[in-house]
Amino acid sequence: MLTNEEMGVLMRHIEQETGNLPADARRFEAELREAELAWTYTRSGGEVGGVDQLATMAEASKQLKGGIDWFCRQTDLIMKVQNKVRQQSPGTHRPVLQELQSVQEKLTELLHLLLVAQEHLPLPERGRPADDGRLGTVIYHLANAWKAASGTDAGISSVQDGSTKGGPFLRFVKVALPIITHDQKKDISGSHVGRILKDHRDTGHLNSAK
Repeated sequence: MLTNEEMGVLMRHIEQETGNLPADARRFEAELREAELAWTYTRSGGEVGGVDQLATMAEASKQLKGGIDWFCRQTDLIMKVQNKVRQQSPGTHRPVLQELQSVQEKLTELLHLLLVAQEHLPLPERGRPADDGRLGTVIYHLANAWKAASGTDAGISSVQDGSTKGGPFLRFVKVALPIITHDQKKDISGSHVGRILKDHRDTGHLNSAK
């Protein structure tokens, strides 16, 4: 979670860029926290809905199936659990072994669905970073934070001969990204940010943001 010190760094950067503190400070902070959540939520499992996430779910399902297989062989333990459950809620539960077998069947169905999903998941576009999806979500929230702070739309401008991209929003992103991702080496190019902003505008996400 962003600390008060980290939030202060971003507040001061806005003040340096615009000459004022964020116009809508509450929304500015809320969008920054959403950006951090978007990055953190997908950090361990890969992009949400991606190959890594499906593989993680499948592995967890296999481990749970293995645990249930072990439990089903523990006859004495099952009898103790069954007796305890009947004492607590008489007549409201199926036999423990039957419940375990039902869960096993559901897990088998789930594993099949996950494998089918993996086969039909499109691969990332060639040349796009593996974390481009979550970076896109982070940039979306940073664009909303910039709008709340400055009152202007996020954008990337050409610098000098047009060969490089820059501008105040990009400078904000370069300050915010290492803080949001908790990775001091995290960086992104102006052209990459520009492409993400264009994708969001083409799909109407930024245009419809309130």
